[in-house]
Amino acid sequence: MVAAVVSHVAVVSADRLLRKRWVDALNDCAGQVHEGDNGFGLRFIAVSDPDRTLALAAGDGLLQAVIIDTSGVEDPGALV
Repeated sequence: MVAAVVSHVAVVSADRLLRKRWVDALNDCAGQVHEGDNGFGLRFIAVSDPDRTLALAAGDGLLQAVIIDTSGVEDPGALV
């Protein structure tokens, strides 16, 4: 039995391949918790731009966290 999604975690990166692989791996790991039922209800979402992240935050109220890949950001401190 698969648990219902109770929260989202956005993974923000300008690198499409990194974003896809990272999110796929995180969702695979979440699916293995509690013998494959994703008991925590986490769903990782790949996001390429800040506007989409803000839309998720304003959307269904399920956005719990944001992970930001700062490798392509000139001034990572400006994100805080």
